[in-house]
Amino acid sequence: MLPRGQTHAFGQGLIFPHPSRVTDPAQLDAFRALGLPVWNRFLALSSIDPSVILGPEAWIENLSGNPRRVTIGDHCALRGMIRIEPTGTLAIGHHVYIGDETLISVNTGIIIGNDVAIAHGVQIFDNASHPIDWQERQKHTRGILMGTGSDATFPGRPVIIGDNCWLGTMSIVRAGVTIGARSIVSAMSFVAEDVPADVIVAGNPAQVIKRLA
Repeated sequence: MLPRGQTHAFGQGLIFPHPSRVTDPAQLDAFRALGLPVWNRFLALSSIDPSVILGPEAWIENLSGNPRRVTIGDHCALRGMIRIEPTGTLAIGHHVYIGDETLISVNTGIIIGNDVAIAHGVQIFDNASHPIDWQERQKHTRGILMGTGSDATFPGRPVIIGDNCWLGTMSIVRAGVTIGARSIVSAMSFVAEDVPADVIVAGNPAQVIKRLA
């Protein structure tokens, strides 16, 4: 169950425009307290268009430290979390919506096309998150738990989401998947294989249930 509250989009949650677009004196104090820290992080860690709006829970973790590894096109709305491993690259097109509680995890490369709607609670991974080998996985997990870090590597394959796609609430997209343009992923589906253009998929694993063209 997704959290509900005043910060959520469905609760008319706050949105923060680029600092240069906040000109109303009545809004400045609230923006400096809540919106500016969010924007400062994205400005430092991504190449983000000034027309983008950010939600109060939007977050970026760019472990490469290179803002050029993350590009965010014009007139997007981002309310979720982006995590970029040191080797990852993320390209988000124009007019993209990314909902609350969404997680995008990039170790290799993810491309999100134009006019894509990503609903709340979606997870998109181009990687396995942990090593497959149990000994490497143990070392990796212990490094996280003990705060010592880890140089473990784990598999990754690029993800591509075509223009005008819609990913439903709490759907999951697995590493290596390409979703064709204009397709719809139904809520709570697990996408393990490529999806052709102009279809609706549903289920675990997701299967085509309707053709749109």
